[in-house]
Amino acid sequence: MNSSLELQTAIEAAQAGEKIALKYFQTDLEIKTKTDNSILTIADIETEKVIKKHITRQFPDATFLAEESGGNTKENNFWIIDPIDGTRLFAKGIPFWSILIAHYKNGEINLGVCSVPGQKRLLVAEKGKGAFLNGKRVNVSTQKNVKGAFGSFGSLHRFKSPDPILKLTKKEAILRSYEHAYALTFLAAGNMDVVIDAYGTPWDYAPFISIISEAGGKVTDFEGKPWNLNTKNLVAPNGLLHDDVIKIINKI
Repeated sequence: MNSSLELQTAIEAAQAGEKIALKYFQTDLEIKTKTDNSILTIADIETEKVIKKHITRQFPDATFLAEESGGNTKENNFWIIDPIDGTRLFAKGIPFWSILIAHYKNGEINLGVCSVPGQKRLLVAEKGKGAFLNGKRVNVSTQKNVKGAFGSFGSLHRFKSPDPILKLTKKEAILRSYEHAYALTFLAAGNMDVVIDAYGTPWDYAPFISIISEAGGKVTDFEGKPWNLNTKNLVAPNGLLHDDVIKIINKI
């Protein structure tokens, strides 16, 4: 693909982050609990540092919104980083964690990168240029019916009620629970048809706004409203299923 300097920098930053994260993966790590009950390891901190360092080499004035060091969403141009999405999996030695990087400019996400080092999956997208998995262009599925649609839901304890999941399964959707970022890589590649997640931060979702859209899917909140930096939940089906999924999960 003909990528911009921004996307190439994001890819290289993710690869630099991989080297640091993998150095700590499946080792005996000290685990700290943050105020939101998520966990933190030295790998998260060091991986974020090297990603930011790599980006600032190319863009000295870069600003960031990152999981471990924060940032300001009021800026008009910044990078969004989740150094290790799925830290619990990482800490348990399970290779389904991801490194997530996105770029926000002029009110929208214009590129996204998701690296799953343990599975050797690198998914990237840039506005208007398509989505690519390990260099090969990918598209969402062509599943037209919720019945038989295969998908994933995020952490159950984040759902105020299991109703959205139950409503979809009553329509004979086939749902399993995977880490949201890992599931979204399969959605973009056409292996899954729908992903729903009840809670996430900008760094959890931002790369996939670009990736899923460029692969032909649609990402909104549970009410069908467009995603923005304040959106806390996510519905991401292929483009054909989106409206039906929204209707089903909101039906009283």
